[in-house]
Amino acid sequence: MSEKNKKVPFAELPAEELQKVAIELQEKEIQLQEKEKSLEKKDNDLDELMKKNLEMAGNLVEKRANLEKREAAVAKKEASPKSSKPEPGLEFEFDGGNYQFSDDAPKTISINGKGYTQEEIAADENLALALIGGNSGLIIKK
Repeated sequence: MSEKNKKVPFAELPAEELQKVAIELQEKEIQLQEKEKSLEKKDNDLDELMKKNLEMAGNLVEKRANLEKREAAVAKKEASPKSSKPEPGLEFEFDGGNYQFSDDAPKTISINGKGYTQEEIAADENLALALIGGNSGLIIKK
């Protein structure tokens, strides 16, 4: 065996060697403490990351539940039968004749860029004349 690998009791080591061993042990102790601190920090970081992930997962579950509710509402709305009979159009008199808005005529009609209800058109001779005189398909003579 070489002298370096030879085991010598501490009591037989010179003071300088003992001091070197003590310094090495202190350095190793410091390194261990630094590693422990680093591991604790990483552990804390992982805990924080796990908390964030759990929070995000909770948010995703909540969003998914809301989305499923909305999809169910849309599906229900699409599946509900629409009224097979349209609402009958308004009947009115104009220039001695009886007229009626067609059943599929919209409730608000745009004339010259402005929207008017069927009631407003029936009450205003100029508006009624514009539709009747223009042979609009929205008004039927009875």
